[in-house]
Formats: sequence, structure tokens, C-alpha cells
Amino acid sequence: MKITIVGQGVAGTMLAFELERRGVDYRIIDSGKNHSSAVAAGIMNPVVFRRLTKTWMVDACWDLAIENYRSLEQKIGVSFLRCKPMRRLFASEQERGFWDEKTKLPEFQKYIALFPPNDPTPTYAKNTHGCGLVKKVYHIDVAQFLNGSKKHFEAAGRIEYGEVNYAELLEKTVHDPTQKVIFCQGYRNGENPFFGKLPVQTTKGQILTVSSKALNANELLNRKCFMLPLGEEKFRVGATYEWENTSLHTTEEARLELTEKLNTLIDAPYEIVDQQAGIRPTSPDRRPILGQHPEHAGMYILNGLGTKGYLLAPWCAKLLVEHILEGQHILAEIELKRFKVL
Repeated sequence: MKITIVGQGVAGTMLAFELERRGVDYRIIDSGKNHSSAVAAGIMNPVVFRRLTKTWMVDACWDLAIENYRSLEQKIGVSFLRCKPMRRLFASEQERGFWDEKTKLPEFQKYIALFPPNDPTPTYAKNTHGCGLVKKVYHIDVAQFLNGSKKHFEAAGRIEYGEVNYAELLEKTVHDPTQKVIFCQGYRNGENPFFGKLPVQTTKGQILTVSSKALNANELLNRKCFMLPLGEEKFRVGATYEWENTSLHTTEEARLELTEKLNTLIDAPYEIVDQQAGIRPTSPDRRPILGQHPEHAGMYILNGLGTKGYLLAPWCAKLLVEHILEGQHILAEIELKRFKVL
């Protein structure tokens, strides 16, 4: 069997490594126009703050993702996985109460706790109602990860660059059942003649990079926005959400929105040194989309990973590869058939 992967974002990259681990022949076609994975913050957070719930499927994905990324650091010879605690600054006494209750539940104790009353909260953090601790938040250095992976694929002769020829790929799968294609095109899925009707939505996100000597580089902060330490006195701040917008231009409106949110989080001097925009591929139910085309047996898709892409990608890649190679069942919650449009 030979599998062609279209797109070398996080989804395509993790699929390629899963196939390589199993000794399956593969190649990657990449347009060089990745505008989601490449500028993503790469944060893997096990909880959702809005309702203080666990991130969807976190118990299935968490250890698998960490194990995969650590293994890949060794394989490609690049260090890209970081781990720091996150300080969640409560917006109200009610939120503090919710957090306190959740920390008493066994299923949350792996992930969160309350800071003790004598905790030395940084003086610059605007902390009115106390703060909660997310014990471990992992961060992927996205540029290091994707560039290191690309060099690995190039050295192995597994990747080629350019636009995809859909007709050629279809012909190969029709005439040779051992040929398979997996499309991981992110927000460009609408261009795909086989899967373009699937509701892969576009959500534009913008982030800032700020520089400050006054901020603590040992933890993330979160309330209304996140502030992620990058090293060398730089911090990433994000992110905005702009639905059905595929423009990659940064805007003054997003810059103002993010600085206003950052100013509710900290009271410290900083300088904005960069602003970036990317397009996230999401789905209406905020679940990944994967599976086999109902009419073209050799065609598959993995898309719609959204803001949790770096956490979900290793798990989704494993599920799809097991489906293709072993006929394993795909969860109805993420299978493409749930949309009934193809």
C-alpha cells in the first residue's frame, strides 16, 4: 500500500509519522501555503475555562500526544515540546467556587488545583478573586516542529511541493486499489472536488508577540486571553476569533482587542514586537472530520481540528490509520458521514 498525504500541517505531519512508524510507504504533497498550523500558538490545555469542563476527549488524547511528540523530538533531532503550569486568574467569586468544586473530583485532580492562600502571585498579575492552577500545559514550538519535520521528510525523499492534481490522484486510486489519498488541507478544503461540500469552516485568528523584562517566564497566565512565555523576554498573546474570514492581513482592530485583554490581565510595561494571522479549520460541532469518501474508496480526509489541533492530531492520525489499514471503526462523533452532504 502507498498513501499520499495532501498537506503538511499538523494533521498531515502526524499522519506521515504514524505511517512511517508502521512501515507504510507514503509521500506528502504540500502547497507551501499553510496558514493555520504554522502560526498557531501550539498550546495543549486540558481544560475549557468557559464552563470549567475537561477538554473534549482529553483523557484519550493527553498521554498519547505527549508520548508522540517526545518520541518525534528524538526522531527528528529537534527540541520543540515545552511544559509549564498555567495560572488562571478568576473573573469572579463564582468562578473560584466552581474551580474549588472541580478540584475535589478525582477526574479533574490530574489536571487542576487551587493555588494555596500564601501563593506568591506575581505583583503584575491583576488578581482580585484568586487563581487556579492548571498543573501542566504543554506548548509546541510550532516553527521548530513543522520545519524539523519538513527537513526529515525532505531527507527521506517523502515530500514534494506544489499544487495538487486531483484528477491524477483519483486515477491512481481507481486503477490501483493499493493507492490511497488522505486530504489534510485545512481551511483550503473548499477547493477539494471530493470533500469540498463538508462544512469545514474558516476561523481567522490573530496573535501578538510582546517583549517585557517585568514578566515571569515560568508560567502561563490566562483570563480573557492567554500570555505564553516564549523565552528571551518574549511572550505570545492571543487569540482573536473572526468567523468566515480568510484574509491573512493583520488588523488594528485585532491589535486593540488583544492589548485591551492583556491590560485586564497584567499591570506591567511591554512592547508589541510582532502580530500574525492564521486561518483555523473548524467544524460546526467543533469536532474533527475524518473518514472515507462514500463513492471514491481510495479517498480519505482528516480536517477540522480547530483550536485543539495539536492535542487532537496524534489521536486522530492513529484512528484514521487504523481504519485504513485494519478496518477499525471510526467514532460516529467524528466520522464525516454525520454531515450527510457527500
